[in-house]
Order: sequence, then C-alpha cells, then structure tokens
Amino acid sequence: MTRSVDPSTGKRSYAASASLLLQRTSSQTPKAIGVEFVNNGQTYTVAASKQVILSAGSLKTPQILELSGIGDAKSLQQLNIPVVIDMPQVGENMIDHPTTAAGYQVKDGTLTLDILTNNQTFLDEQQALYDATGTGAFTFTAQVTGSFPLKSISSPAVYGAMRSALDSALQGMTLTPMQQKQYNLLKSWADGGKIGWVMPHEFSRGSVHINSADPLASPLIDPKYMSMQFDLDAQTLGGHFLRTWVTGSPLSDLIVGPTVPGASVVTDADWQNYIRASLVTTHHPIGTTAMASKSLGGVVDPRLNVYGTKNLKVVDAGIIPMTVARRSRPRYMLSLRR
Repeated sequence: MTRSVDPSTGKRSYAASASLLLQRTSSQTPKAIGVEFVNNGQTYTVAASKQVILSAGSLKTPQILELSGIGDAKSLQQLNIPVVIDMPQVGENMIDHPTTAAGYQVKDGTLTLDILTNNQTFLDEQQALYDATGTGAFTFTAQVTGSFPLKSISSPAVYGAMRSALDSALQGMTLTPMQQKQYNLLKSWADGGKIGWVMPHEFSRGSVHINSADPLASPLIDPKYMSMQFDLDAQTLGGHFLRTWVTGSPLSDLIVGPTVPGASVVTDADWQNYIRASLVTTHHPIGTTAMASKSLGGVVDPRLNVYGTKNLKVVDAGIIPMTVARRSRPRYMLSLRR
C-alpha cells in the first residue's frame, strides 16, 4: 500500500488493491459507504464518513469499479461477481498518445545531452557550473516539441485517399454514440489538426478490464494501438516527414545520418513495420471512465459522480473523454470539481 500526505493540510491518502463497499438504499440506488482493501495479505475495511472518491488512474479505477460490481453484467457474472450496476462502458474508450522514436548520429563536436548519462566527469562539471552560475548544459531543454497539420506533410492525393479510407472504415463499424461524436470531431480536426511522431488524436480505442475476481490480479490492458489504419498511415507520414526534415538544411549540418531506424527504411511498408515493432506509450491513458452524458455512454456526470450511485466520485484522468494535443497533467485539477 502506498501513502501520500498533502503538505498543506496534513491529510493522508492511501492506495492499495481495493473494492468498494456499496449499500442499497430505500430508493434502490447503490450508496458507497466505504472501501475494502488488501495490504500484505491482510484485508482491511474503511468506512467513509462522507463519500468515496476514486483516483486510482485510467488503468486501475475501472478495475476497482468492476470488482465492486459496476461494469458489464455479462463479464461480471462470468467471474461470479454480483452485479450492482450494469455499465458496459466502464473500462472502454481507452485513448493514449502512442509514440515512435527515431535516432540519428550527430557529427563530431555536436553536444547532446547523452553525454550527461555516460560521462561522469562532464556531469559533475556541469552540475557545479549550474549551481555556481546558472549556466551550462543544465540550462538546455531536454525536449523540443512541435506540430504540423497533417495536410502539410502529405500530398492532396495521399491525404484524400487516407480520408476516404477512414470514412469507409467508420461506416463499416458499429459505433457507440460516444464514438460517433468523437469521430466526427476527430475528422474535423484532421483537416487542420496536428500530427507528429507522437499521435495526438488517435482514432483507435482500447480497453482495460478485469479477468479475475482477485483484487491483486492485474487487469487486462488492450490499448489497440494502430488498430485503425488511419492512425498507422498518419504515423507513417510522420516518419517520412521526420526523415526529410532531419536530413535537410539546417539540421543536416549537424547530422551524419539515421541510426534507428536505419537508412534502409524508406517505403511506407518499411515505416509501418518499424512503427508496429517500436511504438510505445507516452503514459497518457484517458477515457476509461469518461465524463459524458449517460445517453452517450458516459460513466461519470459533470460533477464527477458515477451514474446510478450515491457518494461515489472519480477524479482521475479516466474521466477525460477525448485526448488533447498536450500532456494530461491538468488531470491534477480534476479533484477540485468535487
């Protein structure tokens, strides 16, 4: 179990493998009255004096809800978990910022921050310089980000073909009401949106669900990265653009050539094979307990209450229904809405 303390109030927060204690009221609305959790093999029960607020994250909050009987009824019944609320949308709509990295060898004399990881003498010198004068390598930015409209890194023919294929794919899918709303927005953003080596607005949707009634078992996480061809095509365009940009002036004055992937990666098929093999998460999963209207398939309302319950709120990134082309750090402010 982990514990954190708010330095301003001294309040303690605890986290562990847990499930909710839900009680039926006279109105038959389940009311959260506490939490049961396991720590070091011992089961503990904590009663809530006011309400239960979940902030276990996009990957663990759905697990806690499902263990507590809030989720897809058919799946819960298969695990012999009593169904409290049939809510199939719990754990669905997982969205992330999938990213692919590429490496380039720089020319001799070009300083990169890699030297801070493999040259202890240089690291010590730069640390002392920064401590004394506030200058040196520690003032360099570790990361520079930028974005480009998708149309600007592809030809009209290529972009048009991608959009047509996307429309055809969506027409052949059975979409939830929320997905229909989301995809209409995403298609409008694609015309003037942003695409880089990080995919800021993916069409692919993943999920996270339990496959065991054991609270200590990890949930099944299926991000389904690049399951939509449009996402893979967009990442491929990003790879081509990155190669052209880095090997062109003025960066070509600093670069010897590509290392990962190597210069032999040229065609769309080459890039797609590389992307599938090397794509990773940026650890920004959201959407698995989405804030949206109940008719669209939302899990929480605008006040963060879990639909169909009393005294139960969710305040983590899982409530964010769609990605933005930025980091998800504003999630730390979500609890202020409670």
